[in-house]
Amino acid sequence: SKTEVAEADQNAKNARKSQYKVKSSYSKANPIHRRLQFHEKKLLKKHDFIQYEEDLWHEPYCIKKYHLEDREDYRRYMRLVGLTRSLMTHLRHLPADSKIRIEITQQLVDKLFDMGLLHEKLGLSEVDKTGVEAYCKRRLPTLMVKLKMAPNCKFASDFIHHGHVRVGINQVRDPAMLVPRTLDDYITWMPGSKIKQHIDSFNAQKDDFDLAA
Repeated sequence: SKTEVAEADQNAKNARKSQYKVKSSYSKANPIHRRLQFHEKKLLKKHDFIQYEEDLWHEPYCIKKYHLEDREDYRRYMRLVGLTRSLMTHLRHLPADSKIRIEITQQLVDKLFDMGLLHEKLGLSEVDKTGVEAYCKRRLPTLMVKLKMAPNCKFASDFIHHGHVRVGINQVRDPAMLVPRTLDDYITWMPGSKIKQHIDSFNAQKDDFDLAA
């Protein structure tokens, strides 16, 4: 009968199921996990078998290379990248000739280009290439190294903390500042800064008014 056939199919499915199926709330996401015993917790408290070191190399790499003083900065950039790619995924589900897709894509590309995260306005294909390092490269210490104002990001961060740097007409004391593309040429030393005086003396460009003072 149909009932017997349905029961046989169900029994066959149950037989094929893994013996490591979820049996308790301790399993959570991983079905093969069980509740650890006391001695196992003590042995494994410093180890994580879900995420391996080989998969987590990028965060310490960025922190060291760009001298991120706050580890949360990396996670903030990760969240921004995730939001951007989520929006990009939604846009790709729309028809290519959709007015909403064209308008929002143009706004997104213009915004990222003005922030300096994109080198060219080539559409969503270029947006897909933006990652955490794109944000790190727009930080003020990184741009100071690019402008030869400091030998590395650590010295640049120290100069910023000590109040030697301004962007436009405003003094900046936060190394995490993301400089937009329009302000690239306005990163200078603060007037009266000892570093600026030393550079002007070396280049024989010191003003007579400053000498008199």
